[in-house]
Amino acid sequence: MASTSDFETTLRSPVDDDVLQGVYASDQEMYPAPLTFTRLKSWVDACPDLSICFRRSGATPPVGVVIALPIRQPYWDDLLHGTLKETDIDPDVAFPNRELLSQEEVEDVGLHVFHIERFAESAKPVSGTKRKGFAEFSVEEIIHRASLRKKWKVVGLSALTATPAGKKTFQRLGFAPTGYSETFLAEETNGVSAKDKVRMVCTFPGDNPSDLSDTSAQSEMLVKYL
Repeated sequence: MASTSDFETTLRSPVDDDVLQGVYASDQEMYPAPLTFTRLKSWVDACPDLSICFRRSGATPPVGVVIALPIRQPYWDDLLHGTLKETDIDPDVAFPNRELLSQEEVEDVGLHVFHIERFAESAKPVSGTKRKGFAEFSVEEIIHRASLRKKWKVVGLSALTATPAGKKTFQRLGFAPTGYSETFLAEETNGVSAKDKVRMVCTFPGDNPSDLSDTSAQSEMLVKYL
């Protein structure tokens, strides 16, 4: 059965500041990680071709967006296992720097999908075809773009999933948990949980999870090796 996507005919454009502000607001509402907008923008500015808006036409609102970070393998390995936090990724250090490579050198890189979101519903698949979802389509797009970088060897993909639906989506694409997760717990004031005050509890590979009964948000690191 042929596989198609109704996103294949969309226009690709860079992620502008208006869209990025929306991504940032959405991310902060869903998951209270200590990420600043300045940090988010530094990722996009350092590798704009892996931050993509998909539009039906040039003047229409985006139908979806993906933001991916190219991370040198030593830092990517640390990210997978929680010794490097997503919010602490410094593109000046962790991203590949072509100027530091000799003509023959190729650098191993992991692609970390920071944000992926579909804003518009997909059309129903044509009879006799299998519809390719936006997540699969956009991940293939970033892999393709990364493959054009002759100094990069893409060794895998990762994502810190913040919702059960997000985890399920990436697992359908062949991603698996690394064993690292972040859980935000509501702090108690006078015995009452305060939802606006949270602390982060990290679970590392091999750990036994603590009591997480007051969980306000949780994420889990997933990986797919190529």
